[in-house]
Amino acid sequence: MMSARFFGPAAAVAGTLWLLGCAAGSVPQNRFYRLDAAAAPMSNPATASAPLLDGVLVVERFSADSLTGDRPILYSDAHELEVRQHHYYYWVEPPTDMLQEQVTAYLRACNTAATVVTPEARLSPSHVVTGRVTRFERAIGEGADRAVIETDLSLKDVAKNRIVWMDTYHAEVTANGPHVIDVVEAFNRGVREILARFAEDIQHR
Repeated sequence: MMSARFFGPAAAVAGTLWLLGCAAGSVPQNRFYRLDAAAAPMSNPATASAPLLDGVLVVERFSADSLTGDRPILYSDAHELEVRQHHYYYWVEPPTDMLQEQVTAYLRACNTAATVVTPEARLSPSHVVTGRVTRFERAIGEGADRAVIETDLSLKDVAKNRIVWMDTYHAEVTANGPHVIDVVEAFNRGVREILARFAEDIQHR
């Protein structure tokens, strides 16, 4: 019969590892957040009773650098020189895709064009919206956290092959609390502000 002492060291190691695992606790759960900023209130002056643009308006997928276009939520300190990715906090889609969806839905709700779609619809455009996201991050370190958004937006007349409107839009919105969900809500308010300004600029171009 094999002696019980043969299992002694292995059992001790296993017990130690089990205790260390309990002490370390469970791994934090990944959390995912979406943008929900596209509802265009009827009081918005950019909401037209008739389409402002004839034909099809296509909103292209936005571009960004590899870090800004990734799904982890970014954050920077007060100096804004170092940008880092949050662990465990993600957007449900890359910001480039979410902003394309939000612009499409908002301009459609504002009746900016007779038809507002993304390239997946495979319709020939009369106008095209393009965008590049340059900042989409949580700013921390001085007072309350803020959502910082900066994007270039342009409207092109395809038939005339000219830029109708082009500008850089910046929004910086203070979060109402210290948690990531508070900052996500601030992102939504900031995106809504940019959408309203862009829709108005198209109207008064």
